[in-house]
This record gives sequence, structure tokens and C-alpha cells, in this order.
Amino acid sequence: MPSPSRPPAPDHSRWRRRLRITNAPSVGVVVALIALAVALTGGTAYAAVKIAPKNSVVSKSIRNGQVRTADLARAAVTRAKLARGAVTSAQVRDRSLAGADLRSDTVTGAEIDESSLGPVPSALVAGHGRSGRGSCAPAGAQWQTCGSAVMPLPVPAQVWATATVDMVAPAGTVAECRLLSGATTLETLAVEMPGQAGANHRFVLTGLAPSADGPQQLAVHCRATAGAPLLTTRFTALAVGSAG
Repeated sequence: MPSPSRPPAPDHSRWRRRLRITNAPSVGVVVALIALAVALTGGTAYAAVKIAPKNSVVSKSIRNGQVRTADLARAAVTRAKLARGAVTSAQVRDRSLAGADLRSDTVTGAEIDESSLGPVPSALVAGHGRSGRGSCAPAGAQWQTCGSAVMPLPVPAQVWATATVDMVAPAGTVAECRLLSGATTLETLAVEMPGQAGANHRFVLTGLAPSADGPQQLAVHCRATAGAPLLTTRFTALAVGSAG
């Protein structure tokens, strides 16, 4: 007896295709989901890609304390943008200000620590001086020393020197004298004795000695070009200023 035939298996592929199409979200659902996401984020998704127009960001749009040094262009902050009194000592680097940064007459005695100041160079030589006397009787063209002194100086300085020369000699006697500082001649005078024999004639030599390092040797040298005078000298030297 032949076996009964089995009924054909049902074809489910059509239902699978329908189910697959039915499970896909519709366009309306997609649009609704996008709108919901935008609403929940407060529109930040849109703002994140939107570029603000030039010069549209003002001070009230920036949260206080959010602008950093790295956000500023080089030389963007000028003096006009600083409030009066905004820059204090705490904002200035030590030893960064030069003389050109200070306005004239802004530093007074109240701002100066006197203990930090050294002595004024001229004060180091103030009161330094020498005086002396001498005499000689030159009888020819050779120079003779008629007076000398050593001027001690703590620092290089200039010296003002003066020498008074009294000459006693017959009329017509000629004497020549010079005032020296080291090897430098400050002044030279040639004087002829006027009047009667035995009369006294006075003349003066002066000069400013150049600045020199260490003690300065001052001297009066004289000689006779006619006759034989007797010369008496008195001289004074005074430090008047330092080399600086």
C-alpha cells in the first residue's frame, strides 16, 4: 500500500520580508527623534557647528575669568586698556624697569633708601688740599725748584693750584717761573724787575691740573735769563672734582 504523501511545507519568506519592512522606522519617526534630541540638548548641537560672526562676541557673552593669557594675541593689551592703578608692584618683575620707563621727577627722596647709596665721587676729595713755601736764587738758564708739595688724593681728581712769587732783584733782572703738576706745565710767566734795585715785585701763577691716578706732585720751577733774582714762593693746591 503506497504511503500517503506529505503536504508541502509552508513558504515563510514572504512573511519574513513583510516583517523586515514593518520593523524599519518610518521617516516621520526619524524626524521626530532628531527634533527630540535637539530639544533635549537645548540647541547646543546646532550651536557647536555655528561660527559666530566677526566682532559679535562682546564682554557680556564671556564668562568672567575665562579669558587666559594664551587667548590674547601678542601686544594686544596696550596702556589704554589698563585701568588706572591696575598694575602694582606685585605685577612687575623685579629689576625689570629701566630708567627710560620712569617719568621725569617721579623718584624723590622718599622713594630712595639712603643706605643703598655710595658716597658721591666729588665728596671723596672734598677738603683735600696742600699749601707750602719755598725759595731759590737762580743765576742762569737752568731751572731750579723754588717750592714743591705732594697732593694726596683718595680717587683720581683735578687739582686747582696757585703760586705767588715774590722777586727781589736789581732793576732789569728777568726771571721766568712755571707751575707744574707732575710733568704737565700749568702756566709759565717771564717777569722783568721794574723800578729800583732791591724793590719787591710779586706775580702769580695759576692752573688746573688734569686728573691723575694717585698723588700729584706740584712744584714751582724758576730760572734767571738776566741778573740774579732772589725768589720766594707760596703755593696752595685744592682738589676741586673727581674724574667722573
